[in-house]
Amino acid sequence: MGSKVQQSTWVDSTFYTRVMLRTLANCTPHPTLPFSLGHIILVLRGDHFIKGRSFWTLSIPADASWGWRKILKLRHIAKGLIQHIPGDGTNIYIWHDYWHPSGPLIDAYGSNIVRDAGIPFQAKLASVINGNFWRWPPARSPQLVQIQMHLFDMFPKEGEKDMVIWRPSNSGNFKVGQTWNWLKRKKTRKVWHRLIWFSQAIPKHSFISWLAILNRLSTKARQRKWTLSIVDTCVLCNNELETSEHLFFKCSYTQKIWKTLSVMAGIPLTNSWQGLLHWMGKKVSRKSLQNTLVKLAWNAAVYHTWRERNRRIHQKHFKAEDEIVYEVQFDVRCKILGFAQPKSSPLPMDIAKQWGLEDVVKE
Repeated sequence: MGSKVQQSTWVDSTFYTRVMLRTLANCTPHPTLPFSLGHIILVLRGDHFIKGRSFWTLSIPADASWGWRKILKLRHIAKGLIQHIPGDGTNIYIWHDYWHPSGPLIDAYGSNIVRDAGIPFQAKLASVINGNFWRWPPARSPQLVQIQMHLFDMFPKEGEKDMVIWRPSNSGNFKVGQTWNWLKRKKTRKVWHRLIWFSQAIPKHSFISWLAILNRLSTKARQRKWTLSIVDTCVLCNNELETSEHLFFKCSYTQKIWKTLSVMAGIPLTNSWQGLLHWMGKKVSRKSLQNTLVKLAWNAAVYHTWRERNRRIHQKHFKAEDEIVYEVQFDVRCKILGFAQPKSSPLPMDIAKQWGLEDVVKE
């Protein structure tokens, strides 16, 4: 039930983020705005909701509709995406819109800057413009000095409309693809991502391995943080605290499994995630049948070790190390037999014999 609620929340947030961004992109108070996706905010500007206030400062009414409430809650995502280029300043809010190099001034310098400047909270930029020049009051704080120093290379343009650009887009116009790339915030890929996510992977194995690497499996060390009434020793060796590091590398039971697989597949023996992931991430990056076998064997070993741990806790059923190795061997063999063998980089016969693949892999 919890996973469904979490998934629903994520879908709602993603959907309404896109709706809000597309809505904001339609906020066209003048014809120079380079977006043309709708007119929701334009309608709202009819003094029914906004009433001359900045959209960014609106409070959420108690009787707001569900959709409008969602849009208002997600404003922080879009606030830095819409940048204003001053013309006559009649459509730009001094403190709340992104027109200054520092960003929205009230976010960059805090709410006290409004008091120090003596300029109203909902003032438009036109109030500090005189023709083609700035007409700011004397700076009474270091922050105001800094704000005005940044304006030496910026000048308003009398008689010209303010312009708005969509920052995630190279052209300044709203683009769905470029906005989506900004929303999902691309991050540097982990060196081990090819070890977990590859086309021939067994999904349930990859999922457990992924959780194990991120230390998100419900080990007894993690369970102890939630409750004190728990026996936190490892159920595989009954010696030490059951952490992810211990369970998969330092446990005497698991070490026997890894020693066998190191002979069968060439997986190195190590006592930490970092050492293994660093080796695996570089070693198995190249596509070959042998590397695929190594990745399948590693993920299967993690999966079946975790499964054995759960079996002992919930079913009181124990399997020897050799049985776990057999289960790993069976899964890997069945998977490799299920896809066509590549013409290049064949599996060496000595490794093929270890996995029962000598009949289908040429030397």
